[in-house]
Amino acid sequence: MKTTAVAAILILLLLLGFGVYYFLDTSGPALALSRQSGPVSSKLDLALRLRDRSGLKSLSVNLVQGQKSFPVLSRDFPSGTREAAETFRLAPQPGLKEGAVRLEIRATDRSIYGFGSGNRTEQSFTFDYQNKPPSVAVLSTAHNVSRGGAGLVVYSVNRDLARSGVTFADRFYPGYRQPEGYYACLFPFPSDLPPDRFIPKVQAVDRAGNERLTGIYYHVLEKSFPRDRIELSDAFLEKVASEFKDRFPKAATPLEIFLKVNGEGRQADRKTLYQVGLKTSPTPFGRGSSCASQTPRRAAPSASCAATSTRGNRLTSSTTWGSTSPRWPIPRCRPPTAGAWCGPTISASTDSA
Repeated sequence: MKTTAVAAILILLLLLGFGVYYFLDTSGPALALSRQSGPVSSKLDLALRLRDRSGLKSLSVNLVQGQKSFPVLSRDFPSGTREAAETFRLAPQPGLKEGAVRLEIRATDRSIYGFGSGNRTEQSFTFDYQNKPPSVAVLSTAHNVSRGGAGLVVYSVNRDLARSGVTFADRFYPGYRQPEGYYACLFPFPSDLPPDRFIPKVQAVDRAGNERLTGIYYHVLEKSFPRDRIELSDAFLEKVASEFKDRFPKAATPLEIFLKVNGEGRQADRKTLYQVGLKTSPTPFGRGSSCASQTPRRAAPSASCAATSTRGNRLTSSTTWGSTSPRWPIPRCRPPTAGAWCGPTISASTDSA
């Protein structure tokens, strides 16, 4: 009797333990997609993260449009994989058209629930599939830009954008949407940029990731900056060294400190000014007021110095005088009317970085 009772208790405990283990994980893998809805394209990366405590087993991603299904991604995970991240794009496929699509994601874990078939998570997301770049219409017609100066371009687009502005060389200057629906962008012609690299174009990237580059008609106004030679005394170099020694502790002599201030120091300052300029107001100021009171002052000229030789106790330096923050041109206003634009905001920096 005792042996039978002990055996029965052991069997009950085993059954109880198996039941607890069997029902320990009854939920499917947790998943998170970087974009839940809205426009997408074949150029946009979608990031998917998965997690399951029993371990991930498989993943399939399909794009459905009407009665057609298009495979996007299929994965089998090795045993013990509890977390995974996948990045994919919705590549063009025969029969896939622009318009509404449904992204279906199925993920299975390694739980013994379901007698070894595991738990499954199925989730779908609805998107607007767009593969054509936005259309850009340049509304402003005259773009006369002088070296060290700036120009204003006004343009319109046919859809919502993720970003837009003017780009040339390796630089980008953002445009801002105005209450009237068009975009406006102030862009400089940096004084340190060779003319052959100054080819401004309007760049527009929509929310789906499609990009359009549109050229503009422009005319470069050549401008020369006066050059002079300045003799820098030892006393001046000592004064500069005392002010910037903490910023360049590895510089051993006043001359080295001077060269670093006018080299590395200026480059760092220009980058800072460029970042500050990106935080400008998106809308123009002074609506309905006169233009004359809104014309900004010309930036104070700054010297770009490069040491060339030493003579006796004095250093001879070649200096180019020019503005590193170009003057912003302000368009002439028509006769005062309600909502007239008398000039863009001037908190943005056009300093080249």
